[in-house]
Amino acid sequence: MECRPSKIIVVGFSAGGHLAASLGVFWAKPFLAEQVGLPSEQLQPNGLLLSYPVITSGNYAHKGSFKALLGDKHKELLEQVSLEKHVSEQTPATFLWHTYTDEAVPVQNSFMFAQALLENRIPLEMHIYPKGIHGLSLGTEETKAYNNQATIQPEVTNWVKMAGAWIKGL
Repeated sequence: MECRPSKIIVVGFSAGGHLAASLGVFWAKPFLAEQVGLPSEQLQPNGLLLSYPVITSGNYAHKGSFKALLGDKHKELLEQVSLEKHVSEQTPATFLWHTYTDEAVPVQNSFMFAQALLENRIPLEMHIYPKGIHGLSLGTEETKAYNNQATIQPEVTNWVKMAGAWIKGL
C-alpha cells in the first residue's frame, strides 16, 4: 500500500467529524499554522469524510460536544465553532453520510454543512439513510457498540464502498 500525498482524506465520526471538518474549514487560517508550528500548505487535506458529524452549535447542536470542547469558554466561543459558517472556497471536497433517525446528532448537521459546501461550489457526495441510531460506524456485527444490536444496520454498510469510489475519483 502506498501513501499518495494528493489523496490525504481526513475522516471523523460524530464529535470526531467536528474535528475533521474543523481542519477542513480552518487549515488556511494563520491561528492554526501558528498553533501547530507548520505552514498552512502542510495542513491542507485533500478531502473530508464525515460520518454523522457534529457541525452546528445552533438549533441542531449536540450540546454536550460543544460543552466538552469549549469548557469555561463555552458562551464566548460557541459561535466560532459552528462550522457551517466557516466553509469557504478553500474547504476540500467532502463525503458525508448520516441517518435520518439519529437522535443524538440531528441529520440537519450534515444538511447544513452540505448547503454551505454547495454555496461555495465545493464538490460533495452525501448519503442520508432512512433509519439508524447514532454511532453506527460500519453498521456491522464487527463494529457493534457495547453489545447494542441497534448498531448493526445492514442498510448503511455500503457507505464504505461508496466512500472508496469517491476517494478514487478525487
